[in-house]
Amino acid sequence: MTTTSTGAGEWNSVVGAYDISDDVIINHDVTYDDHIDMTGSLTINASKTLGEGAASKNMTVDGDVTVNGVLDLDRSSSDGNATFDSLTNNGTVHAPSHGTITILSETGSGRCVDMVGTYNHNNGTLIIKTPADTDLRWPSNDDIYNLTINHASAIVRPTGDMDGSSNGKIAGNLTITAGTFNTLDSGGSTSHELIVAGTTQVTGTLTCNSSTISLGTGLTSGWGLDIQSGGTFTGGSGIHTIGSIFAAGGGTRTITLSSGATTIDSKNTGNGFTINLASGATFNHGGGTVTMTYAGNTLIQLSGGTLAFNTFTYNASGRTLELRSPMSCAGNLTLTAGTLDTKSGTNHALTVTGDVSVAGTLTCNSSTVQCRGMDVSGSGTLTAPDASGSLTITGTQTGSSGNDAFDTESGTTFTHSSGTITFTGNTNPQIRNRSGESFNNIVINTTGGTPIVETQRDIAIAGTLTIVEGTFRSYGTNARTITVTGDVSVEDGGTLGGGSANTANHSFGSLTIASGGTYLATSGTTTITSETSGGFAMVDQGTFTHNNGTIQIGDGSTSVGSGTHTKVNTFYNLTVNMASTTVIMLMRPNSGSTMTVLNNVKVQNGVLTKNSHTNTFDFKGLVTVGIGGGSLAAHIDSTTSGTATDNFGALTILTDGKYTQPTTTNVSSIRNVGGTIA
Repeated sequence: MTTTSTGAGEWNSVVGAYDISDDVIINHDVTYDDHIDMTGSLTINASKTLGEGAASKNMTVDGDVTVNGVLDLDRSSSDGNATFDSLTNNGTVHAPSHGTITILSETGSGRCVDMVGTYNHNNGTLIIKTPADTDLRWPSNDDIYNLTINHASAIVRPTGDMDGSSNGKIAGNLTITAGTFNTLDSGGSTSHELIVAGTTQVTGTLTCNSSTISLGTGLTSGWGLDIQSGGTFTGGSGIHTIGSIFAAGGGTRTITLSSGATTIDSKNTGNGFTINLASGATFNHGGGTVTMTYAGNTLIQLSGGTLAFNTFTYNASGRTLELRSPMSCAGNLTLTAGTLDTKSGTNHALTVTGDVSVAGTLTCNSSTVQCRGMDVSGSGTLTAPDASGSLTITGTQTGSSGNDAFDTESGTTFTHSSGTITFTGNTNPQIRNRSGESFNNIVINTTGGTPIVETQRDIAIAGTLTIVEGTFRSYGTNARTITVTGDVSVEDGGTLGGGSANTANHSFGSLTIASGGTYLATSGTTTITSETSGGFAMVDQGTFTHNNGTIQIGDGSTSVGSGTHTKVNTFYNLTVNMASTTVIMLMRPNSGSTMTVLNNVKVQNGVLTKNSHTNTFDFKGLVTVGIGGGSLAAHIDSTTSGTATDNFGALTILTDGKYTQPTTTNVSSIRNVGGTIA
């Protein structure tokens, strides 16, 4: 049965509610001053109005509601709520102010809402509780304020974009209490755009397909994306902009970002986080890119786990992004502007499978940091991990002009923080350090094939150089100086030097060549300025290829040690240049009893002697003692209580020199220029 209004006026009820079992057609302007409960359908004809006449009066229609005229559920005071089977609007709907319209089913055409006409949301909420795969058709250019999906069997699909352009967006919040909001239309052909100005809270499922999505962009009063217990966000492949991301504690919570590009542009100022995921939440990067742009300091974390991205960019000039949990990138990490700080005191690990590019600032504290390649450019600043952390370079940068593994360009700042940088991998990495900067400790541990780590510029190492495996040398035809203040250790499988540019002068604190290690010496001068904790300036238990170069013990101004040792069988040229004549260098062979110098020996300052006076000096070239000063500065002391021998090609003793003979000295010529022979 159908009931049609026959005149304008008010519905009045003496029993407190209208209980109508008919289908109702409004053909005149009508107001209601009590609750309405209809078991049939409601149709409001064109140019006609059905409006709430009294405050807080609810309307329930078990059938479909079709508005060709005006449905006015808004009062200036307190509005009631409305519940419909479906809602088709070709006219105007004034939603209840701060109230709700609830949809329980759908039309015969499969639409829970068909909003063609005008919709005034009045800051109210539209609730979909349709237990079906249903369409939300919204060609109207008016916004929804709040949209709630709340039925476990509901799959709500928009039939067009909801982006606020030619049709409405969600101006308030999207809440998926149960069920699914799926941006792919029912025909499976189009993924529609979605803009939510406020918070998107998901306890059900939000599926984004290939849609362009904006969730709470710029929102600071809450979360852009809020995943509650049982909630699932599936990003799909579209371009996304999200204000901030939160996952509550307890239950299953899954976030999968888009395989396309995601921009995160805000934070929840209530706690300072841009990403805050409680322990147990599942966070999948989706294979896409993430860019953070919030113009303020912010925090990110996955409590109890590692926050894993694919590629990640931070671009916030003058601001700091602070890690509150470990972070990883399967692709590249780019710091365009601003600071990424691993958080001193907690020192969260940073693991990047790809490259790290720093045009902003990377502060590593005591963290364990790993990447394929490190590039510091522009006015970028890298503060490396300190001695309690580590930085490991696993390969070479993709897209670099060469095989750059570590590159600090002109105008950048690098602080070694007394830490260690380790180079691994098998891709022949190159070090391109800014002129004048210093590393602390460097470890070469490249495996597979015959990988070579090359320095493209002069390199200064304030701590130690350890070559575990692989080769470290100058790049190409460029002769580069290697200066190491501390110990240089070449272990089994390691090689130092070699190549076509092995001619520059080097300076090491000490040099130890282990069994299986190799030093392909420069044809210039290798200066040893200190000694190991065991008192050795140089030890050769592996392969020492002199390359017609010079080993110099001491630099004339620094005391190597009061009685430093060398444990080497054969040199080419040997120079002793200690800080004073009281500093003693004791030569001992690595094996046998003979110490050989194939060419010349110079003792300029200090004392050259034997560890055991029964050993033999076999110096085949010119031996020069002193530099021609006025007082004693240089001394070769071969004193022995037993039988010992010195074999010299020639001997020159200058005014500040002294030679103390052994039992036997074999020499082709002696030239004493005011020196002392004892």
